[in-house]
Amino acid sequence: MNRNSLKQSIKFHYEGSGFMLTQSIQQSILALHQQGQSIRYIHRALHVSRKAIRRYINGVVPQKAGRHPGPGLAFLQSKTEKVRELFLKAECSAPVTIRLIRKTYGVEVRQDTFNRFIKNFRHQVKLQNMPSPGRFETQPGDQMQIDFGEKDVEIAGQLTRVHVFVAVLGYSRRIFAMAFEKETQEAWLQGIEQVFMYFEGVPRQVVSDNAASLVACHKRRGEVRFTDRYQFLADQYDFTPVAAAVRKPRSKGKVERSVGYVKHNALAGVRFESFEQLNMNLRAWCGLTADQRVLASFQSKPLERWPEEKKALRPLPCGPLFSTIWVTRKADKSGFIRLENRLYRLPDACRLQEVRLRVSSQTLEVFCGQKPIIRLNKTADVYSPRQQPMSTPRDASKTFEEEKKILQQDPVYQEYQKAGPGIPGNSAQYNALFIGAEPEGVRP
Repeated sequence: MNRNSLKQSIKFHYEGSGFMLTQSIQQSILALHQQGQSIRYIHRALHVSRKAIRRYINGVVPQKAGRHPGPGLAFLQSKTEKVRELFLKAECSAPVTIRLIRKTYGVEVRQDTFNRFIKNFRHQVKLQNMPSPGRFETQPGDQMQIDFGEKDVEIAGQLTRVHVFVAVLGYSRRIFAMAFEKETQEAWLQGIEQVFMYFEGVPRQVVSDNAASLVACHKRRGEVRFTDRYQFLADQYDFTPVAAAVRKPRSKGKVERSVGYVKHNALAGVRFESFEQLNMNLRAWCGLTADQRVLASFQSKPLERWPEEKKALRPLPCGPLFSTIWVTRKADKSGFIRLENRLYRLPDACRLQEVRLRVSSQTLEVFCGQKPIIRLNKTADVYSPRQQPMSTPRDASKTFEEEKKILQQDPVYQEYQKAGPGIPGNSAQYNALFIGAEPEGVRP
């Protein structure tokens, strides 16, 4: 066997470090010994300790070396229960426990060794001290939770992403669900109104997440500012809006669970011909399935708890339901305003002006002070930039002739024509002709 080839193919293997020699190394040792090579030669060729070579030559194969615990770990293993008592006495502090072991038993234990030894017990203590999760129960009529969920549903033979508005009453657990094409502010407000009409009453609180359509600002100290439209809706129906804690879905756990229930029960494996049919099926499912389920926490159905909550709900406002709100916007330099993430073009007189908007479900009325400016359709009058067609020299010439005819009918232009042969193309001639020598009765 070539000595250099052995050096290249074999790594360093030392028996004393606790490694088992591979079978190929063992065979190489025996082969070199049969060739008459000395132990010293085999040691240099294979980089194996001489003591290990003698063992393999004599037929004594060492067992795989295990990890021998140090004095600190051996003490911890022998005094497991005592160490746990000291750990609890030290309020689960590893450094304090190590000091107590040193003071009581005179044994030095390494920090990392103690942390590995006590890891499982520390986890058990943490689970014991952790309070078991439980739902916050409310009195009848006190609270309603709302949220949106998404689900891909086949509508008219095409897979469509629908956004489902879900509301659940805190006491009776009655559920209301309604599907929308998009999760917009209009969808949030319309869903809330439909809930009130469905339950024929208004709860004292409505808990939602921090959706931008409802919550304008939620600071860390608990200061919450709601959007104008949502606050107007809350004032109209006389309920208190509540924003859940940021990134804490458990603070509205009832509706979180209900959203999943709607998605995986009402919308699982079904097809619809239209959005209208989808919402009709959701409405029927709420009454026939959701209201008839048995609540594990109370061993009763939502419909059995409903009469008590219905008495506690506040009545709907007298007269027509909430349909219009007033908001304030400032038009930009081009006369555009943004509402519900859509752009609308106002007359030029409204540029950089603050206007008041009366917004309903279909129309948008613009007022400057008390004077109405324009009435827009929220769907048909949405501004969308259009690409202008490319013009040819012939089109440009035609446009110029048309504008020239219109200009010639302008009385101001006619007065300028009397003052000279026409408007000169040179700016210096233009200034000498018109500046300071305007025709009588004509304003610049």
